[in-house]
Amino acid sequence: MVRTKDAERFDESFVAYLEVGHYLFAHWKLADLHQVEASKALQEAQVETERVQSEVDHLKVALEIQTIEVECLREALWKEEEAFVGLRTALTLSKEKKRKAEEEVNTKRERAVEVFKSSKVMEDIKIAFAQEAFLEGFKICMRRVAKNFPKVDLDLLIDEPHEEAGPPNASVTSLAIESALGAPKPIVRDLEFVPEPEAAKNTPTLPISKLTDV
Repeated sequence: MVRTKDAERFDESFVAYLEVGHYLFAHWKLADLHQVEASKALQEAQVETERVQSEVDHLKVALEIQTIEVECLREALWKEEEAFVGLRTALTLSKEKKRKAEEEVNTKRERAVEVFKSSKVMEDIKIAFAQEAFLEGFKICMRRVAKNFPKVDLDLLIDEPHEEAGPPNASVTSLAIESALGAPKPIVRDLEFVPEPEAAKNTPTLPISKLTDV
């Protein structure tokens, strides 16, 4: 009876031992598997770390290159800005010089015009123009008088006596008037600027309608 109980206890203990052994073996296998997986994961992590480190090094080199390029571009931009400022200053000076030159030219032109207005050449032009205008008007008047009044002796207006007698001729009278008054001085027409003569403006002229009515 006692032996049977001991056998049962032994059997129970042995079964429990087997179960514990099986449990420990299973855990050992599982731990070994976990260790293999951990080792594999560690190797993969090391490889990934090396790859990332390589990329980081590459990015650092690229960043240094980009930094150098940025500095070069910044220096080039600074030089361009200096050149632009220089060109703008030169343009401003050029505009100022042009403005001063134009003012100087205008001043000299006005001064030259004023000098020309008060010069003897201008006085001669005024006198010649007045003589020519007066002579043309007088000739027209004399021709119309000779035409409308052929019996009127117009030689009284001329100092020189004429040899032939008879009614005055318009063309002869005109030539006589020109010889008596003298040929007008030639008017300079090639001048760039000739102001309107005061003598011509102040010379009284007889309208054509008045001359026709005479």
